[in-house]
Amino acid sequence: MIPCSKDVLKLTYEKFQLQAHGDDVKLEEVADVFSSMPVGQRLTVIPSGFVEEMMQLAVEKSYEARMEDVRDILIAVFRMEFSDDRLCQELLNTYKPIFDKYEMDMSAIRRSQIKQLYG
Repeated sequence: MIPCSKDVLKLTYEKFQLQAHGDDVKLEEVADVFSSMPVGQRLTVIPSGFVEEMMQLAVEKSYEARMEDVRDILIAVFRMEFSDDRLCQELLNTYKPIFDKYEMDMSAIRRSQIKQLYG
């Protein structure tokens, strides 16, 4: 990830939150934003409810998943803390068969990290 300021991350999340609705957004875009969220969470710049909205979008758009999207989303989940375990579990359950499909296309370190999510 390219280093950026807290303000840039905050603006990115706020803009995405305003623009991300249903068919207007692709999973690739969700995954791109998702990959920055562990840093955003550490810097406390993620708007209220944004993590939950992104998780819901990731579940809704899972049918579009490419290997890169699956990897980026699950690695972000690996690095984050969640207040809604139910929604996190729904995302993990949704992505498990997709991860299984693309697992061998990922690097060994990424596979290992993601497998820790699934116990």
